[in-house]
Amino acid sequence: MGKVLKSRRHLASPREVMAELSEAVQDPASMVFAATAWNEVQLVEMRFPVEGSVVVPPIGFYSISSHTGTRSYLCEDRGSRARPALVPAGATLVHEKGAGARYAWAAPHSARMVCLDAQVVARAAEETGWVKPARLHVPSAFDRRDEVLESLVGVLAAEAELRPHAARDLMVESVTTALACRLLERVAMPDAEPPLPQPGTLSNEAFEQVRSFMEDNLGRSVSLTDLAHVAGVSRFHFARQFRKRTGESPLGYLRRVRIERAQRLLRDSRARIVDVALALGFADQSHFTRTFHASVGVTPASFVRSHARVVSRPPQPRSTTRRPGR
Repeated sequence: MGKVLKSRRHLASPREVMAELSEAVQDPASMVFAATAWNEVQLVEMRFPVEGSVVVPPIGFYSISSHTGTRSYLCEDRGSRARPALVPAGATLVHEKGAGARYAWAAPHSARMVCLDAQVVARAAEETGWVKPARLHVPSAFDRRDEVLESLVGVLAAEAELRPHAARDLMVESVTTALACRLLERVAMPDAEPPLPQPGTLSNEAFEQVRSFMEDNLGRSVSLTDLAHVAGVSRFHFARQFRKRTGESPLGYLRRVRIERAQRLLRDSRARIVDVALALGFADQSHFTRTFHASVGVTPASFVRSHARVVSRPPQPRSTTRRPGR
């Protein structure tokens, strides 16, 4: 089996986990890591080219892993308790906060692990009311596949492969919230019921504050959390209330406002397309062009050319001169 790690403190990040695991494995070639870190969530891609084993110290976050390629053996350690489990191929591992484990594998395989800040799960519990935060406990589970968690982990993996773009923060935040809610759904207490939808729509005052905030921040990344905070309601109710009032999602509405501002700017022949794109918070001109075309039906360049023709060639009045012979 693998070496026993000296550290017994709770590891706070996947980087700390990887650093200690690298020291613990018997064969340095038995584990290969690659990590991507965002706010409140991190993704770790792992490859296990040969058989081996490691001992993982207690962690200070929730981890969600999807494994492919082989069955493995895991013995969870919470102080004096040890819980052996056979991890079937394709299983989704949910590892609870505060637990360590001994992990052994018998054949090459790969895994993706998401490390989720415990505060995200606690916040989701508080905002949904589904599980009382004081009674919140997400137990480890190793023996079955969770296709929802697996898909969400896959979304983060796909996002990590993309170049940075304007919607990245929103994408990662949304998936992070979905992961937390899925964990809550798995462990919701039998006597707990999901809260009833909050009635009503946004007040005129709250809507105007949100709209003004959008107008003032078109050039920077704006998250659903930001908008909900301005409106003074939770994220879980804000989107529903906003759609009930406007018929659009908050971010769809924000996208439309950005495109409308872009059209006004592009009517100025001195404005460059790339400058307009960056001024309105788009990652680059290509991203702006795709979004503009999807909304307006033409590319920004075509829009500029069309407007330039209208400006340079105004309609001519019909001649009133009569031709000879008439």
